[in-house]
Amino acid sequence: MRAFLNFLVLTLSSLALCACNYTLEGTAQPLPFKTIAVKQVVNNSYAPQASNPLMTQVCTMLSQTPALTLTSLDEAQAVLEITLDDYTKSVYATRYEDTDMARAITVQLSANCTLRNLKTGEVIFKDRPFSVKNHIFNDESFLDGEYQNMTTLTGMLARKIVDSVLGIW
Repeated sequence: MRAFLNFLVLTLSSLALCACNYTLEGTAQPLPFKTIAVKQVVNNSYAPQASNPLMTQVCTMLSQTPALTLTSLDEAQAVLEITLDDYTKSVYATRYEDTDMARAITVQLSANCTLRNLKTGEVIFKDRPFSVKNHIFNDESFLDGEYQNMTTLTGMLARKIVDSVLGIW
């Protein structure tokens, strides 16, 4: 019985020691920079109201990241450039008794981003595409729904962009 207990203790302890160096595939590595600046969003889309909320949301999310400090371009080790490329609307649903009246539309916001390491001059990613879409439901006017949806849409896009910046490895 004692030999079995010794065997069990040795087996469990060797498994525990082996597990100490175990890492899951996809475990994030330390970022190659500690400070980051975000250039003003360039807006080439048909949604002029999208650039300011996107800029604010990206900066807020990056500033809440313990691994990074959001700073000015002069002091930054990395810079993120965002260009809004497109904003599209398409019919999502119609009333079955009235084919002319759209009941819902799908809006899509697309951007390209470039991340540069200013310490090394390396371009970490260039013109990486990001796209998000959401549905707007309304009976009367889509204008109010579109306006209210813009912060949701830019928030979804900001999350994808920030996840891409933090997920480089």
